[in-house]
Amino acid sequence: MYGDFAYDLEARRLFWCYGYMREMNLAEDQLRWIYDAWQMPWVFIRDLSRHLWDESRHGDSGRSRLLDFGINLGDVGYTYYDEATPPNFEGPDAYDLRVDALTPEQLYEQVFSIGMVAETGHFTVKKEAYDDFKAAGDLESAEMVLFDIIDETSHVQYAHKWLPLLAERCGRDPDEFRSRGASERDRIAEDAALRQAKARALPRDPASVEFRHYQSLLQRMRNHQPLKLSSELKRSPLPM
Repeated sequence: MYGDFAYDLEARRLFWCYGYMREMNLAEDQLRWIYDAWQMPWVFIRDLSRHLWDESRHGDSGRSRLLDFGINLGDVGYTYYDEATPPNFEGPDAYDLRVDALTPEQLYEQVFSIGMVAETGHFTVKKEAYDDFKAAGDLESAEMVLFDIIDETSHVQYAHKWLPLLAERCGRDPDEFRSRGASERDRIAEDAALRQAKARALPRDPASVEFRHYQSLLQRMRNHQPLKLSSELKRSPLPM
């Protein structure tokens, strides 16, 4: 699917459903942001709480859209949980699940990475997805992307609003995030485009389990709601 992103609308539809479902990971990470930002103004906690709520809704929208197509977690997996080490509930430290608090530097970097790189960097491909799904007659998928675009616009505003103060807390230049964000997005986008081109050039084995499973997911989505637009419309590569 990675190599197909820029060339196949059906692949992009599968990607966005799965990708939005995985945004629940960010919502869970942001619980640490809230806990470890106790020295920040209350308004920061309010904005962050809204951001967390939005990401949890995005996760639910992706999962519910997959369910619309008859695809469940067992069909696609969930990397965050699949790779997690099961907790040990035996012994004297059975319920000691403490983690180190985020330093001001770490909090700054995480807010920067999400707000100035990931969220800002995806507006182009999300706008293309909205236009294509709408033109292809899949209004439910178009609506899913549109709500995300609206939310992400607010999230980027939060980053611009709070990164200067977060920078001051860790002794960083309060204005560096603007130019650094642009350079980071360009670097990551170039690397991602190259990896996708390489992935597309690799030979595929139609008999492999992975390829057949991927095609079966696309066919299930196609059976539920075929797209009217040609699947060969060239679009931007996935930016990261």
